Amino acid sequence: MLVLVTGASGFIGQPLVRRLLELGHRVRALVRPDTAEPAPAGAESVRGDMRDAAALDGAARGMEAIVHLACATGIADERIARAVNVEGTRALLDAARRHRVGRFVFISTISAMRRRLGPYGRTKREGERLVADSGLPWVTLRPSLVYGPGDAGLFARLSSHLRTLPVVPVIGDGSIEIDPIHVDDVCAVIVQCLERADVLGRTYDLPGPERVTFNDFLARLSRLLGVRKPVVHIPAGPALALASALGAIWKRPPVSVDNVLGMTSPATVDRETAPRVFAIRWTSLDAGLRALADAAGGAAGFRAA
Repeated sequence: MLVLVTGASGFIGQPLVRRLLELGHRVRALVRPDTAEPAPAGAESVRGDMRDAAALDGAARGMEAIVHLACATGIADERIARAVNVEGTRALLDAARRHRVGRFVFISTISAMRRRLGPYGRTKREGERLVADSGLPWVTLRPSLVYGPGDAGLFARLSSHLRTLPVVPVIGDGSIEIDPIHVDDVCAVIVQCLERADVLGRTYDLPGPERVTFNDFLARLSRLLGVRKPVVHIPAGPALALASALGAIWKRPPVSVDNVLGMTSPATVDRETAPRVFAIRWTSLDAGLRALADAAGGAAGFRAA
């Protein structure tokens, strides 16, 4: 199958492209013009921005399927988030229709289902509606907190914080429940969405196999890394005010409104359907974290959903 992967140099994109190539698919990898990260070896690499409709049209030409991973996350300016996550998705769908692409797999986020929505969650929810109304054969996936090897995403600094900071800052009281999912499991589900007809026209929440509080998640990682640091909980109100103030200064602040809401605003998650529909060997949280801790250097990467 000829597959276009947007966001191909990202945290999920790189292992997904490698897996598709290993399975014999031909991959066209769309990467941002300003990124230093190359597409994985073996893929056809094309440069393009989600705000460039002409580049998206060229990337979609000749493709049999599209996996749309590219997104604007951690962005303070909602106009930028909207230009990428809404208008960029709209332009890519237009290109897919023009070139008669046979399948469109949209990677959304569980943040689109939070009680309070920030720019990321709000614009990804709008993107979901565009996909559902596109007239294309489509599948939408909403991964929860995605973790795995690497150093990308909001929680990528967590293991570094545990090793280097005198205290570990946690937004909120840490009691929010999360469903961490290993990046390999996300990729396995995406592959099935490219191959199966029975999943078309559906949206699936994609949680990991175990629900834990963030405090428990942090404690498990601390034990595996062999470190113990005091935790300082930052109340949601002050954290949200700080994130808003930082967003007025930086396009991509160190803490965004979506980061704060991701730690303090619960999401409605369907934990039953995906494990029943997608028959994969789901990675347990302990096994996934242990593998990260045992990896060279112990660097653990996390992408916020």
